[in-house]
Amino acid sequence: MSPGVASEVDRDHLSAELDSVRRLLLEPSAANLACCEAPLETLCTHMRGLYDQVRAAGPPEAEERLRLRGLLQSIRTRMAVNERLLHNAAGIRLGWARILLAAADSYTARGEATPLPARPAFSLDG
Repeated sequence: MSPGVASEVDRDHLSAELDSVRRLLLEPSAANLACCEAPLETLCTHMRGLYDQVRAAGPPEAEERLRLRGLLQSIRTRMAVNERLLHNAAGIRLGWARILLAAADSYTARGEATPLPARPAFSLDG
């Protein structure tokens, strides 16, 4: 069976992959973010296959085409939720990095390098 075939098994697999990514993104640790890569690549492959099937499914009113379009719309909606979670996770990770760098006194909270302190300079003439 090809990656794009929209059987019941594939639909269940896609749903499980979407749920897996959502669960990982709800706790945005570095390890969880790394674990999202493979399921997201799998989902993209399946979605490309589904788009190809929609194009090949006959006229726009064909029952199979309507079913596939409904499945794609469902996946896109759920992917949009995961996309928002991914952006949120990235923001949290970036925010923490900025805070930690600022705490190390080498960067401001906005992520800019702090200016080097000027050494006091004075001259003594004898």
